[in-house]
Amino acid sequence: MTSEYEDRRAKKRFNLAQAEYTDVCRREECVSISIKDISESGVRFWAQKEIPRDTLVMLNVNFFPVTFPIRSVIIWARSAEEDGFEHGAEFVNLPPEERALICTYLRELKE
Repeated sequence: MTSEYEDRRAKKRFNLAQAEYTDVCRREECVSISIKDISESGVRFWAQKEIPRDTLVMLNVNFFPVTFPIRSVIIWARSAEEDGFEHGAEFVNLPPEERALICTYLRELKE
């Protein structure tokens, strides 16, 4: 069953074989998250706390050997079956070199 969010997704999503653990920060507060899937335009992740819709956050992404923050906005949040919340975040003003890193990473996931 696809959700309304999956149906509207413009870019192909890639599920991660193993969840990537990182954090997302807004202002001075950081929350640990588990990235569930990623695309050229955003991510779906799980967190124990709900982050409100339209919140601007810095998502720390680890594409070994490089880790960099990606400015993102929370598009949706909902209660997860397990404890916590699922979120969808869209990348904002992504510089070309960071977009290229994400595209390279996604190509590696395909193989």
